[in-house]
Amino acid sequence: MSWRLPARAAFGLLALLAACGKIPPDRYGIDRVRFEGVEAMDEEALRGCLTTSMRPRAGLVLGVEAAGSCGNPPFDAGHTRVDLWAWPWTDWTLFDRIALEQDLRRIERWYEARGHHHAEVVEVRVTPEEAREDDAIDPDAEEPGCERRDDDEGCPVDVTFVIEEGEPTQVTAVRLRGHEELGAELRERLEDALRLREGDRFDEALYDATKDALAEVLAEEGYARAEVEGHVQVHRPRREAQIDLHVDAGPPCVFGEIRVEGAEELPRQPILAAAGLYRGERYSLTEMREARRSVYDLGAFATVAVEPRVPEEGNEVDIVIAVAPAKRHRFGVGVGVQSGILRRSQYENVSVEQWDLHLSARYENRRVFGRLPRLTIEDRPRVVFSDPFPQVNEAPRFGNLIDIELRIPGAIEKRTTLVIGAAHDYGPDNFGGRFFRHDVSTRLLLERFFWRHRIFASVGFRTNVRRLPGERDPSTMPIPPPSGYDLFYLEQVLRLDTRDDPVRPHRGLFLQLAVHEAFPPSSWTYFRVLPDARVYVPLPRRITLAARFALGMYFIRSADENLDPISRAVGPRGLILQGGGPTSNRGYLPGNLGDSETGGARRWEASLELRFPITASFGGVLFADAGDVRRDPDLSDGRQDRFRWDHPQTSVGLGFRYFSFLGPIRLDFAWQGKSLTGFGEDERIRGGDDTEVSF
Repeated sequence: MSWRLPARAAFGLLALLAACGKIPPDRYGIDRVRFEGVEAMDEEALRGCLTTSMRPRAGLVLGVEAAGSCGNPPFDAGHTRVDLWAWPWTDWTLFDRIALEQDLRRIERWYEARGHHHAEVVEVRVTPEEAREDDAIDPDAEEPGCERRDDDEGCPVDVTFVIEEGEPTQVTAVRLRGHEELGAELRERLEDALRLREGDRFDEALYDATKDALAEVLAEEGYARAEVEGHVQVHRPRREAQIDLHVDAGPPCVFGEIRVEGAEELPRQPILAAAGLYRGERYSLTEMREARRSVYDLGAFATVAVEPRVPEEGNEVDIVIAVAPAKRHRFGVGVGVQSGILRRSQYENVSVEQWDLHLSARYENRRVFGRLPRLTIEDRPRVVFSDPFPQVNEAPRFGNLIDIELRIPGAIEKRTTLVIGAAHDYGPDNFGGRFFRHDVSTRLLLERFFWRHRIFASVGFRTNVRRLPGERDPSTMPIPPPSGYDLFYLEQVLRLDTRDDPVRPHRGLFLQLAVHEAFPPSSWTYFRVLPDARVYVPLPRRITLAARFALGMYFIRSADENLDPISRAVGPRGLILQGGGPTSNRGYLPGNLGDSETGGARRWEASLELRFPITASFGGVLFADAGDVRRDPDLSDGRQDRFRWDHPQTSVGLGFRYFSFLGPIRLDFAWQGKSLTGFGEDERIRGGDDTEVSF
């Protein structure tokens, strides 16, 4: 694809870039703002409070936690900024002496709010010094006393604040009153909600957060009209602060009228049903948050807010569900690279020794027939490379995937979604095969979340019909050649997810069980089970210990005699159990773990990771992976149902993570432990012998 920019537009763009990057000839532009003496507090949080700011620059913020802002913690995370370069199109911030004087007061007030009541700015250095006397430059002066960036520009200026922080004020007492008549459990929760305790550095933001937290605990228990008042006595010479808090719970409240606003032509009854809030029930913040998520899950809205209308008298709290419908028709076109990982369904990702370049055309209708169902159609033509990324050992081949899905929320039950879908995938086989195949699949599923969206359940029916083109090139076919098949199966998925963050978990548990049963007229009759358990244990300094253990099992009862021998032994090629690759054992290429890239009837995988932050956006990981895939060629040998625990093909490695706005980017280096591939006699059909770099 190529495009050309008209000459007039090109000149306009160049002029715009040139104008944005210039300092006016009569002014100083701020090039750098530095701090000296900032040790106890976070330099980046302080920087966000000032009007005197430098020109935006590319760089890194070093620190293991997310950087705070002017009024939001963390204020003492200790971030340091490493500036690299300024983008040429960014505007210069102009130096202003009045703003500089105001910033001196802002710095001292900010430190006072952080509990450093004796902090002061002892010096401000401005380079060149002439800018401190007059922030304007004679535009016609040939020698203005500073070095202009260009003949028709002003001068850059550096500003340095020298700060003496002093010793902080410590909290010597925190007294909570007014909660004596409440239940013992609620009193304990109120005590746990205190953000400041004896011995802590006093901080105004944490003091305000404590009052908000106390009010939220009471509101969660139905006290929507609760009030929290506080008083702080600061003794500056002794650097001591005493905090008194008083809570007035008020009457227990219930939900009043529930109404929907902003739905336009969309029906309100399904929205109210999905929210699940009813008049007379106990007021609860948790139920309101769950209502918001459930209404948003309907898929028809760009924003959803569940807002209480707390009365001055009485105990009924009216609730407004404010929605903004999303754009009905959405079109998207894009290009991309998919490498190493294939998403089979919403619960299963597998590694493949294949990558592609693809286009993507997507259409979405979020209000089919003016109601809540959502229709999605996506077509993905692609050029497929049957090698690990980014190798190109063979000529690429064409493939295409088209998928159509209709989601109907509120089907059968108020928070249950009916999913109807169909897909056609044409191209080279994903699992080590160089042959082409047609895969036509359909799905009919019911999905629902439970227990505050921590439990997900899905049941349904799927089909998969695979056909190979009539004319086959023997040189591209495995031996024995694969067979087409017909597959009809029931599917059940149950998932428990208590992780604190699904992208970057630090604590919590993830348990999943996926089961499906194939039945006639399928080419097999079998039972397939995939349990998966992961646990995340927090350690000091934001280090996380992560462990995973997963199994895969086929219980094949019968297989069509027309199937090839491998398919009869291990099941459908599109759903084979295999190991190796970035989602499995990272020391083995996809399909190279255990017996063969054609898969097995039993698989086990285990991993242990020590994840450590390097900066707020970068992290590292030390890992050890083990596992095995086992296949017995003969179904009648009596050993088909055994795991091979004495072949823990093991790899260890080091990885890096970059958490971008598009999602995490992973780079892993893994090495096989040659002495830990097996114990005793090696019965594997084929063992891995590769070191892999996983992306």
